[in-house]
Amino acid sequence: MCSILERMQTKILQCAPTNTAMCQVASRLVQERRTQLGPDNFDPCEVIILGHRDKMMELLADSDRQFSMELRIEMVARCVDTLVKALEAALVVSQNRNGGGGGGVGRGGATGGGKGKRGGKKGGTAESNHSATMATQKSVQMVYDAVKVYCKEMKLLVGEKLLRLDLQLIPPFDSITRFVDIVVALRGPDGAGDKGGTGKTPMGTDVRGDGTKSSQQTVLEAAERLPQQVRPFIMFDKNECLDQGTMERRNVTTGLQGLFLMKARSIFSTLNGTFSNHLRDEIAFNIVIVDEAAQATEAETTCIMRECVKTVILVGDPKQLESTVMSADCEKAKFGRSLMERLLTLKHPFYLLETQYRMHPRIAQFSSKNFYDGWLMDSDHVQAYDPPWYKTPQFSAVQFVAHTGTMHSRDNGGSSINELEANLICRRIQSFLTATSSHSTNLSIGIICPYKAQKHLLESLIKTTFRPRQQKQISVNTVDGFQGQERDVIILSLTRVGYVSDFLDDLKRVNVALTRAKFNLWVFGDHKTYNRCLGQFGSFGWFYSHCETLGFVKFVNVSKAEQTQYQQIQQVERNGSENGNSSGVEDDEEEEEEVVGMAEEDEEEEEEDIEDQQHGKFGIVAVEVPMRQAKRFQPGGRGGHNQKLMATLSVGTLESTEASLLDAWDSAFD
Repeated sequence: MCSILERMQTKILQCAPTNTAMCQVASRLVQERRTQLGPDNFDPCEVIILGHRDKMMELLADSDRQFSMELRIEMVARCVDTLVKALEAALVVSQNRNGGGGGGVGRGGATGGGKGKRGGKKGGTAESNHSATMATQKSVQMVYDAVKVYCKEMKLLVGEKLLRLDLQLIPPFDSITRFVDIVVALRGPDGAGDKGGTGKTPMGTDVRGDGTKSSQQTVLEAAERLPQQVRPFIMFDKNECLDQGTMERRNVTTGLQGLFLMKARSIFSTLNGTFSNHLRDEIAFNIVIVDEAAQATEAETTCIMRECVKTVILVGDPKQLESTVMSADCEKAKFGRSLMERLLTLKHPFYLLETQYRMHPRIAQFSSKNFYDGWLMDSDHVQAYDPPWYKTPQFSAVQFVAHTGTMHSRDNGGSSINELEANLICRRIQSFLTATSSHSTNLSIGIICPYKAQKHLLESLIKTTFRPRQQKQISVNTVDGFQGQERDVIILSLTRVGYVSDFLDDLKRVNVALTRAKFNLWVFGDHKTYNRCLGQFGSFGWFYSHCETLGFVKFVNVSKAEQTQYQQIQQVERNGSENGNSSGVEDDEEEEEEVVGMAEEDEEEEEEDIEDQQHGKFGIVAVEVPMRQAKRFQPGGRGGHNQKLMATLSVGTLESTEASLLDAWDSAFD
């Protein structure tokens, strides 16, 4: 995207199946463009993210929230509201001090009375005149400070060019611009006080200030008018939400939306979000990029194939988890299949993006060899990884922590849980945070649990074991919920003892679980369980063999006292839930349990925690599409993940693809 933006004056629509994936790509683009152009030359209006306000607050870092459409509009309105409140406070100071000297901000009160004896009579004693003059000067200084803060914050939000030119086309920003011009002209661009300004405003308005009391009066009179001009358009309610109760206030929001979309060169949206009112009337996109394309269903991907789209680039990884389809009938009809998968089936050419920019080479070694046929190469960036904690053997890059003496049980819902393993994980995290406290306080730690009961247990232990600041560094989720995300340290809790379910042995799920870490990957599992299936294709015993060969296995024995205590707790639980799912669950029950755990993060549309596989994808698909019948498709389903492919199709070659796609949907709905 940076290359396209650098070489072409074009508008790009960047889509993803989920908000999480979309926001992470947006954050990376902003970071790269700031580095590429420099902080002073980067235009914040170049990037805009479409999404619900609350979700953007959750997903975006503080420094990136200004790129959310809804949050940016709110921030702009907040700047205006702050300016108005500061002006009102400045006027109160002037009025209170001048109450006995002519009243308010009028010709007599604001300037402290008239001239000579006559002024002494009107303004009271010389002492009161001096007090009124000082109050007026203080009020004018407060006005200037408020304007300076407003201009500084607005330049960071929308850029200097938009602030000076385009924004004034939307009421009440035209009135604000004129007011700022007056203040800058009369006070000077550097706040030169009574020396006056240059007489030349940023907008070229000819207003001269001589630093006399009349210039102060002009500033205060303008400050008194502005709140009356702004309040009908911008106001916050008692809940500090932007008030949209009148047509004028809604028009301000609509105008800002249109302006930000018009100025943006990179627009980010979820696939389903492209049907929002913001984009329906938007100008044509020369390029549409779909990230996590292998995780998006065909129905979702066809959302963006309209007449206004010239080229579509699909980026994804078919080697990882695909979209989740809960209905057996829909799964049979292949509703979960991605458009990328269809294109690969049709033998369209693709480009392999073979360099990974996330994992330490030791972490990437297993997946590269066993999932990508050795094609996955390490960038110079990851080859240089050498954090200071590597010097401690306990915190090496890759470890299989093989424990013995633990047992897993079932909660009342039938989900697997292993309390002793959870305690071992918490101890490891405590040791790691203590050892690295002098190196970094921003390290992120992710705990991946295949089972929701183990996930809830670890979340509870983290809340009771770690301080609030440390809790923010640690996140817990299922394998499916972590797809696309990355953490500095990943800890995988395999939980089960004695046997492994087919669900956990899914090749794509294994690949996802083992490719989330940047610096450290620690897998906790029972020694006997995974030693029995050494080298078994597709299972974590396969990974255990890899670690044993390279000397990455660390053995941990659980004390008999801990085992006895745990067994007693288990016995109490079994006695209290004789009719529950406490033991011996078959594979089909396990799969149902895992689907529930997997879908826990998928309950709301477009809100899965799925991010990019890596900075460099393994492949891209570029398609030129004349989807004349795309309106027949409706957004639905949800997303899968990404190998990384690229097929370039001409308008003619897609005709057969389009026809077969339509026929498939017609027959499915019939």
